[in-house]
Amino acid sequence: GATTGKITVSNAAGADTSGTDFSVTEISDPPPSELTFEPIEDSFVKSSDPDKNYGDNDELRVRLRNSVEIVAYIKFSVTGVGSQPQNAVLRLTVTDESVEGGTVYLAENNYLGTNTPWEEEELLWDNAPAITSDPLSSVGPVALNDVVEFNVTDAITGDGDYTFAMKSNSFDVVRYGSKDGSFAPELVISFGSGTVSTPTVASFSPTSGPVGTDVTILGDDFIGAMEVNFDGTAASTFSVESNTEIHAVVPADATTGQVQVLNEAGSGTSDDDFIVTSTPVIASFTPDNGPIGTEVTIEGLNFTGTTEAAFNGTAASEFTIDSDTQLRAIVPSEATTGAILLTNSHGTATSTEDFVITEPPTSITLVPIHDSFVRSARPTRNYADNDELRVRQPHDDFVITYLKYDVSAAGNSISSAKIRLTVLDGSEDGGSIYSVSNNYEGSNTPWTEDGLLWDNAPSLNNPALSSLPAVSEGEIVEFDVTAAITADGIYSFGILNASNDIAKYISKEGNSAPLLIIETGSSVSLLKSNEEDTELSESKVTATQTVPHKITLQQNYPNPFNIETNIEYTLPKAGEVRIDIYNMTGQLVRTLVDEFQTTGFKTISWDGRDSQRRVVSSGVYFIRMETGQQKLVRKIT
Repeated sequence: GATTGKITVSNAAGADTSGTDFSVTEISDPPPSELTFEPIEDSFVKSSDPDKNYGDNDELRVRLRNSVEIVAYIKFSVTGVGSQPQNAVLRLTVTDESVEGGTVYLAENNYLGTNTPWEEEELLWDNAPAITSDPLSSVGPVALNDVVEFNVTDAITGDGDYTFAMKSNSFDVVRYGSKDGSFAPELVISFGSGTVSTPTVASFSPTSGPVGTDVTILGDDFIGAMEVNFDGTAASTFSVESNTEIHAVVPADATTGQVQVLNEAGSGTSDDDFIVTSTPVIASFTPDNGPIGTEVTIEGLNFTGTTEAAFNGTAASEFTIDSDTQLRAIVPSEATTGAILLTNSHGTATSTEDFVITEPPTSITLVPIHDSFVRSARPTRNYADNDELRVRQPHDDFVITYLKYDVSAAGNSISSAKIRLTVLDGSEDGGSIYSVSNNYEGSNTPWTEDGLLWDNAPSLNNPALSSLPAVSEGEIVEFDVTAAITADGIYSFGILNASNDIAKYISKEGNSAPLLIIETGSSVSLLKSNEEDTELSESKVTATQTVPHKITLQQNYPNPFNIETNIEYTLPKAGEVRIDIYNMTGQLVRTLVDEFQTTGFKTISWDGRDSQRRVVSSGVYFIRMETGQQKLVRKIT
């Protein structure tokens, strides 16, 4: 009850009064935290009735059916807001449910093409205000009596009049209460001085980038944001564009992680990480050398977002980013020894060490220049023209097989050597293989298959190089003879088992010659002819890579041929392979291959016999190779 006047102080001795007045002022009410406005105008218009007015209707309708559209308009007069509010929603009550609640836009406050403010009693389709914004907010299915809110915060910038237009893409009409009915629309505006809601981060764009990237963050309740973090590192530069949008610059020292927006009520965090990209860092790679096609695993940092992996400047066509710290790349064709380079949008990293390109692991395949067997029970009989090789050790009839190979173009980098045989008749003991002399026993004369007898065959004096257990008919087996072959030269071997059960293998006179397969540092396929001399005039040497790039069927050699011809082909992928010989009338003569084969360079031989082992007549024949969906044909004579 005090009023403006002088102040008096009293005690037992007396009183004293101030010379000036104390002014009593009224305490104003605190500013509101929320303001609610009802429309000053609302109505709807219909394209099929462009001259009809619906201003006195107690509902607002929205629909799109074929070419007929119904659009609702609502106008509010906003006062007491000042600057941009924290949040603004258009609140409507559903009076007829629909599968789509509609989309709200900001529109002009005037009739179309005029400066005259629109009024509900005069609003028509032909003069309805123009829409001036992108969609502000949309609502999906709505049920009867639902109270629906459309977020229109981005449209409210201060005091003034605001017109909202509502449209739908659905044939199912939605009806809301109008100001002339029982459920008037409301525009509810909230302020920072009121209740503050925790921010929500819905998405951001771009999803990755280096330090300094401007990131647009979308969500809700952004007004009043005090801080934006990237994986816990605060952005020194950010701007709140609206209650639903923030622009922030990725700060220095930021790392890959979630985006966070903070205000006084709490924080909102993104579900996904923002990936901070920096120039890649290559720490190491393994292996440090290899041929074209080698998969190289690279370790380091900042690999996410890598756009190119290169070997000494040659881009790899295949690479996989396993994580931000690991990447795998395939050494491309044409690559040369040099540094590995990784590139992303921020720069390029170069390894400190070179990746060394090596020759691919390769092999030499040899057919024997001589093969035969001898029997102790028939010491003077020669078996050179036999199409099989036999081994047995009974008490009265030893049978030993002999093989001779001319190794050329192998050099001194031999890593392995194996003799591959096809079993013609199985045995409980496949035999043991020995290195033997290249000459007849007790002589300086090289042995040949045509002159080999029990009485002059080289002795098996050396330890066995390797042995085989039981073997079965049709099985392909290998003896390891690596210890015997050290460089180019002539090499002879003897095979004997320790069983009365004879083992038989196919000889070079049969349909699957014994092969000596030598692994070296370069790929060479060498097939020797059956001449007694060891010149290479009848041989074919072909340098090839371990993994071919396409399917091929080479011309046979020799061509024309008399006794036997060789057929080379390549398989870039493993799969079922069939190779047939046909005559001029299209009849199948013989199937040489019908099996699953691994990738690589292949060689088979045809001895000019049909499937019944009969020698075919001279003339023109065709080789037909089929694998997968591809078929290749060659003519031979």
